[in-house]
Amino acid sequence: FSFSFIDAGQLGRPIVQIEGVTFGFKDKPLFKDVHLNLDQQSRVALVGPNGAGKSTLLNLIQDKHTPWEGVVRVNPSLRIGIFTQHHLDSFDLTLSALDNMKKKWPLVHEQELRSHLGRYEIQGNDALKPLKFVSGGQKSRVAFAVLTWSKPHIVILDEPTNHLDMGAIIALADALKKFTGGVLIISHDQHFITSVCSEIWQVKIKVLKHLMEISKHIK
Repeated sequence: FSFSFIDAGQLGRPIVQIEGVTFGFKDKPLFKDVHLNLDQQSRVALVGPNGAGKSTLLNLIQDKHTPWEGVVRVNPSLRIGIFTQHHLDSFDLTLSALDNMKKKWPLVHEQELRSHLGRYEIQGNDALKPLKFVSGGQKSRVAFAVLTWSKPHIVILDEPTNHLDMGAIIALADALKKFTGGVLIISHDQHFITSVCSEIWQVKIKVLKHLMEISKHIK
């Protein structure tokens, strides 16, 4: 068993550029004057305590929030592959893995989609029964099958090792190391982070100011 990412080609810079961004909720700033960059060579782990603003930063990159100050520049041709703790929200759980993929890519031949799911060990009846009846690990494998089929230039993975067995975690790490695009990972799995990432962005909460502070560490 192995994961695999399709080479999506190289984009011109900037890929993702965050310059002087300040953001928060209501009248309470969460972070201030953040400067970060992602490109297709990035292998970044975003680490820190829950509630510090990691997911909010990802939402800014995905244009789900608008900065109070500063700018987030994203290459208009960029395809981002997202895997989050709520990755199943984008699936219809009453449909099978195969039908969910057919719904997203109706022009692709069914056998191609079945073969792709099979590479993630979603085979036979598992590919045909409603997702609400499959295990958490199988749902995660379906989510990765969908992510890789989308041919992303950058993947953003939020706790990707949850529900995966050790063999799948090793396979995912190997695939990410071979991937020709950028990688941003949020994870509490130290071994997974150190096996994949070359740079760590550490998020800290400055108690007195209630602001997120990001520091970079290069391995």
